[in-house]
Amino acid sequence: MKVFRARNLLLLLALVIAIILAATIYMRQQPEKAIDIAKQVLPEGVDLSLKGLDYTHIESGTRRWHLTATRVEHQATTEQLVLHNPQLDFFDEHGVALGNLRAEKGLVSEDYQQIVATGKVVLEDDRGYTFVTSTLKYDHDQTAFETEDPIKLTGERIVITGRGLRVDLTSRHLEIKADVKATIIPEDHR
Repeated sequence: MKVFRARNLLLLLALVIAIILAATIYMRQQPEKAIDIAKQVLPEGVDLSLKGLDYTHIESGTRRWHLTATRVEHQATTEQLVLHNPQLDFFDEHGVALGNLRAEKGLVSEDYQQIVATGKVVLEDDRGYTFVTSTLKYDHDQTAFETEDPIKLTGERIVITGRGLRVDLTSRHLEIKADVKATIIPEDHR
């Protein structure tokens, strides 16, 4: 009888080990299934999507820019980030606000040096000027914004429209490229 019990005990132990081994193998396969499910949920060409972004870039202890967006997607094929409803606030070397940029959509290059804002693009500066266009490109190496689209620039007593624009952030020089029309509002008509 003792031999029968020992054999049964060994069989039971072997069965428990087999069940544990099967459960371990099954559980290790689950992350791959979760990744497959996530791939089905993400749009075509997107390998990562985040809801809500809030990032502050700091240099030498001073904030230089602050970026928020409602959603961010990483495009697998182009290696670009797609920002939905981005807002970018700019600060000088002392952390004083220089202005902000808002758009419906933004594309950021893999090296973060090129940004293209599209949709209703609004750029406001610290002097009270508001710039509106449909596409605006930023080049970090040149520290400049540029567009070829129609633009509208408004200030306290001035409205300027045209086509194409280049803004050099270092020199704070602004150039409207074509079809420039300006309306200056006299002081007594405010």
